[in-house]
Amino acid sequence: MKLATQFVAAGALAFADGGAMVLQHASGNLLVAVFAAPQPLLAGPIDISVLVEKRDAEEPVLDADVKLDIRGRLVRMTQDQAANKLLQGARIEIPESGQFPLRVFVSYRGEETVCDGSLQIAPAHSRLGAIWPTLLIPPAAIALFFLKQRLRRAGSARIPRTHAA
Repeated sequence: MKLATQFVAAGALAFADGGAMVLQHASGNLLVAVFAAPQPLLAGPIDISVLVEKRDAEEPVLDADVKLDIRGRLVRMTQDQAANKLLQGARIEIPESGQFPLRVFVSYRGEETVCDGSLQIAPAHSRLGAIWPTLLIPPAAIALFFLKQRLRRAGSARIPRTHAA
């Protein structure tokens, strides 16, 4: 019970495998947590990871069969696709923004668990919008160089030169 309390209390703050917890579910002897990255979720590629734990033993279940259903597409989760090998993961492509139902099926030693939730996907940002400040650095540096050269020439034209004999 101690783990279940910690599991629920940390829900909004939990991060694993680079993502934030988007769904948690306790059923029978299993605790299931679903993580998604990047945050905020944007249209395009999304990494989904699932952590399955035994409720009574407070340890991860590494051999559970985990499937994810999003947008009517069933995806099998694997440890190979997760950076954290305590999780099972998959990379999915969601091309548009919106609210999408999410269903996770977990099967472990005859126990079946279904977790229902949803993902809120925001519109993708254009890459140019994210990097435009960086693109301004070279033209600004060139403009400052030419300004410095012009001021140097204007300043040297006003100062009379004296020649020592």
